[in-house]
Amino acid sequence: MQAAKHRPIDAPCAWKGADLQQRTDWIRPFGPAELAEIDAALRAVQRRGLDWVDVTRENFPLPGFATELAAIAQELETGRGMILLRALRNASPVN
Repeated sequence: MQAAKHRPIDAPCAWKGADLQQRTDWIRPFGPAELAEIDAALRAVQRRGLDWVDVTRENFPLPGFATELAAIAQELETGRGMILLRALRNASPVN
């Protein structure tokens, strides 16, 4: 039996760190409107007194950001498999 030859993987998930150093399309900053939406959803959860294990999509609504979150999930599942989410610092602290 002859051993199978290695073939390079040609897919979005086949990246090297050196390749990413030259690009920024894998870095996803949060915009002001997205931060405001996340902050509003967080405040609503805090007002209800929900524990983090009880937070659901229904009681943490992100109507404007939901489409972008779906695109991020798609990239993680079928694309590069990695995204750097940046600038999530303006949201209210959780007690």
